[in-house]
Amino acid sequence: SLEAPPEAPLTLGAAPSVVKAVRGDAIWLDADGRINKSIANPQNSPSESRRKWYNQITAAEDAWTDPQELDPLEDKTLVVERGEEVAIFLDCSKNDDATGLVGVRMSDGHVFTIGMWQRPPGKRGDGWLVPCADVDQRVSDTFEQYRVVGFFGDPGHALEDESQESMWMPWFDTWHRRYGKRLRVWAQGSARSDKGHAVLFDMSARDVSRKFAEAVAYTLAEIRSGAFTYDADARLRKHILNARRYPVQGIVSISKESRESKRKIDLAICMVGARYVRRLILNKKKSGGSTW
Repeated sequence: SLEAPPEAPLTLGAAPSVVKAVRGDAIWLDADGRINKSIANPQNSPSESRRKWYNQITAAEDAWTDPQELDPLEDKTLVVERGEEVAIFLDCSKNDDATGLVGVRMSDGHVFTIGMWQRPPGKRGDGWLVPCADVDQRVSDTFEQYRVVGFFGDPGHALEDESQESMWMPWFDTWHRRYGKRLRVWAQGSARSDKGHAVLFDMSARDVSRKFAEAVAYTLAEIRSGAFTYDADARLRKHILNARRYPVQGIVSISKESRESKRKIDLAICMVGARYVRRLILNKKKSGGSTW
């Protein structure tokens, strides 16, 4: 059978012509109808669609996305200038998974990597703990450099070794008090009622995990349609390609390939989260008028 070239885009606009080129005598294949619907369905992985419709040998069966979809979004020329409006998302860990911070420019949705903290390999990583104060400083620098209008974060389940209390919650409370009044959306509640929490987006909560899974599906659709660009950071690219499809309450979310896997996805989580925050802000503006 004919095989589509690796660079063939898996988008709704390009798929019909690609399928028609590789289907050969199988003219009964509905390139414009059923096949496009199958590709657009977020429950069908890109690797499955490429194998089934493009006759390509693809990566992991349960991969969330693949290089053919992701790499066209790279843009190293775009620079987020000082003072521009951005939304940011922080995913926290203690010593195993990475801690990541990713931003999205409000004007065009461009994704950029702000920071990542991960245990060094080998013996250099023995006893390593994420430097919380350094993360706090990077958050502070980000607020200093840009106009941060949305800031959500997942504290994870890390506990202090001695007290067995949450490792990250004191920092989240500090950020809530420090930045809450400057943010246009809150992770919980709103600044108007002075209740809830400006930053805390705890994905261990059932309702939050569902919201995130919906954001995962929306982001995948954006990737497939080329709706945004990203800064081509190699760490972010690797984490996105490491992500695996994972069902949550009937919706496809993302996870590592296994609990103990060394293939991290934390920056991918941050990207989805930051794009979710941006979307909340844009929708708030459109539906509520001048609510800022």
